[in-house]
Amino acid sequence: MSKPKPAKLGEIDKHENKLEVWIQEYNGHTYLDARERYLCRETKEWKPTKKGITLTSADEAQKIISLLNEGVSKLGWEK
Repeated sequence: MSKPKPAKLGEIDKHENKLEVWIQEYNGHTYLDARERYLCRETKEWKPTKKGITLTSADEAQKIISLLNEGVSKLGWEK
């Protein structure tokens, strides 16, 4: 299976900022990145903040998915 190319998977609006999820590549490694971004007033471009998480393995991704699902269940947010 070939490596996926860097691509934006989606975004969630958060007031003035947004949360974007990307497939990224750095130094030959591919990973998932969920990062908050802000709109730069000078350039009008969305820029990344330090607020976010980078997942480098399937194990990390599965663990965070499991924890998020547990939180959704405990909060009663199931559909």
